[in-house]
Amino acid sequence: MVEPRPGVVSPHRVVFHSYALLVAAAVAYAAYMVPLNVNDSLKHLFFVETHDFFYIVYRDLINALGGADWRPLHLPLTQLTYKYLAQGHEHLVFKGILVACVFLTVGLFVRVLEVKSWPDVLAAAIALLVLLGHHSFGGAVEAVYPYGVEIVLLVCQFAVLNILLAREATRAGEIAAFSISVFAIVFKEMGGFVGATYILGSMLRLPGGTLRSAGALFAAYLAVVCYRFMVSPPRELLAKSAVHEYFDIVLSAAAPVLNILISDPRLGQFVTIPQAVAGKPWAIIYFTSSLLLSILILVWAWSTSRQADESYRQEHKVAVIFLVVLLGSAMFGPFSNKDYVPIVALAMYSVVSFYALRWFFAEALQVKRLAVYAVLVALAAGFSLSWSVRAAGLIYYLRQVSFAYQREWAFGLDRLARTHEFSPSITQPLIARLRPEALSPPLNHPHLVYPRMITHFMRGRDCPEACQLR
Repeated sequence: MVEPRPGVVSPHRVVFHSYALLVAAAVAYAAYMVPLNVNDSLKHLFFVETHDFFYIVYRDLINALGGADWRPLHLPLTQLTYKYLAQGHEHLVFKGILVACVFLTVGLFVRVLEVKSWPDVLAAAIALLVLLGHHSFGGAVEAVYPYGVEIVLLVCQFAVLNILLAREATRAGEIAAFSISVFAIVFKEMGGFVGATYILGSMLRLPGGTLRSAGALFAAYLAVVCYRFMVSPPRELLAKSAVHEYFDIVLSAAAPVLNILISDPRLGQFVTIPQAVAGKPWAIIYFTSSLLLSILILVWAWSTSRQADESYRQEHKVAVIFLVVLLGSAMFGPFSNKDYVPIVALAMYSVVSFYALRWFFAEALQVKRLAVYAVLVALAAGFSLSWSVRAAGLIYYLRQVSFAYQREWAFGLDRLARTHEFSPSITQPLIARLRPEALSPPLNHPHLVYPRMITHFMRGRDCPEACQLR
């Protein structure tokens, strides 16, 4: 493939970047329109309203209570945002942060990919749909907490991957990777995979990593993990694991891995496969699209494993990182009732999907037999259509979440926001200020808005409550 001359804009990149911008804008708009969550976001706002910054830092960093969660940056950042940025414009600021993270995620993902031809454009377009259309991405943008948490981890993961895939290592890149990785693990437990990505990428000799910075980051991570277990042993998590039987432990550990690869189990139980067997269109699309793509990745890895080309060697190193992160997500199996648990592995899955799809399209163009070529074209069309439906399902899901949140604001405040734990002098003015904006404009359930045929293909993210076999 001939590289464009310096100063000449590649039409392939212009088309793909324009497409990515439009897709990101659609997702960002749908995410911005979702009201603030009641169950978690509002109780966090109550908490930061009634406690000062230094108490929150002391409570979460030094005097943690032994729960499964240890996120010493989460509430302090929420309070700083609430007190000094929002100042009465909570939806605008918190959702604005979420929207910025959506654009950063897509932008950094696009930057990782090397689009040099029209088949590359198609592969990259589908890979973007894989990232946004996989159901685990929904948890990143529904923003259970005020500004979202998982979407921040995606930004960190793609930022570190960009550093690793740079042409050469730089001191600025080392410092940035170290800072981002430490921030990620202290921000949320699953953020530890961000640093693991950089350490492993450096050990595999990806061009942007160095063993020096990887060693420093490993030492920092070791210190964080030791401090975390010394200050706050996860007694709740250990107790929860101890009461599980052997089969339940194995299933919960495998759940995050299978969630990425075959879109099941969902929310702690097998739903997609039984629904697919029952002939539900959305389940057939979810299961077959994930299964075929995962098989394609295996075929690509096997078929190119003996090729000496440097680009393939680098892609295989990224695939190794994906495998490690994916298998590592099994340690969060006790939380597998949440779809977004393997969210960092999804970032790597989408990148590796691009590599596999690009190889697939390149091989298809070399086929001379008409029958084989027709089958390959059908597969390419199937990948494009199925993941387009799944990405459109994200918009459907966010509309459904908006409707559910509005019902909580209208009817479930006392039950969900734990208003009884805080003084009415704090909770009532805050609710009175936030509720009108959350309820405007009033929304109907998407089943009442979209044609029935469309909902048959887009639904499935509302499992397991609304996906029972009937």
